Amino acid sequence: MLNPMDTAVLLFETRAGRLTTPDGGWQFATKVPRPPLDRWVGKLWELDGGCPPARERELPRGDISLIINLEGRHAVVDATDPRREHVFKDAWVTGLQERAFLTASGGRAWLCGARLTVEGAYRLFGVAPRELANTIVDLDALHGAAARTLVESVRNAPTADRRLTLLGAYIAERAAYSCKWDGAVEWALKRIASTRGCVPILSLAREIGWSREHLHRRFVNQVGLGPKTCAQLARFHSTLLALEHQSDDGLAAAAQRLGYFDQAHLAREFRAIAGTTITDYRRGRQFGTDYGFARESKSHSSKS
Repeated sequence: MLNPMDTAVLLFETRAGRLTTPDGGWQFATKVPRPPLDRWVGKLWELDGGCPPARERELPRGDISLIINLEGRHAVVDATDPRREHVFKDAWVTGLQERAFLTASGGRAWLCGARLTVEGAYRLFGVAPRELANTIVDLDALHGAAARTLVESVRNAPTADRRLTLLGAYIAERAAYSCKWDGAVEWALKRIASTRGCVPILSLAREIGWSREHLHRRFVNQVGLGPKTCAQLARFHSTLLALEHQSDDGLAAAAQRLGYFDQAHLAREFRAIAGTTITDYRRGRQFGTDYGFARESKSHSSKS
């Protein structure tokens, strides 16, 4: 692993704060990377708080997450049998998701993690993003002993600043490895992001000089999702950000600005991806340190 002091120059200073919700208090900290690390990492974060046993709906944001459990019980609810839960004890990776999924926790929730770009995840984990699409896997399965060493060092670190710097060092060291990354697909992903998913896929293919079918094949081979799905997720991501600030009266204007045909189109696509309505998503929002999470219920079983 790189010396964390060497990596510190790639990260902006830690920003920390505290929020109070009906369930209790939450402490949070974040670091935002400088170039060149910002090409691979969107944000490093830590969250510490507590709440009664509950399930949360986690919505897709178009990135890949690496999460380390510092303390608490954290599980993913089985999509086919809601009575079953898979508990993640140490560290795990959430690949690109096309649909929302349910998580379960209770008591203390103390986590830290990183939001990764698709290329960043490819470099860090050493597997094509398509292998991670619509999955959640233990980091140990990808990195073995190195993952266990990372978890131990982060858990033993005395401060949030130190923990996030250690995590940044782990990512920076591995992101520097060479890999066979498809530059044309990366350009297309950036084009989709810059237009918030509003670029027509046929136009995107023509800009590169490919057919629409060839673009789709290259995306699926590299990313695991087709370009149309990536565009939908980019638009959905922009919608989540807009919902943090818009009132219900502003949804029609937001729909037009975000590239939907109308408010009804926005509502249908939101429900298809999120598995819930915009109203229920807003009702379930608990705190403002992040977006894309909403409380699903106040209690759940503890089966694992």
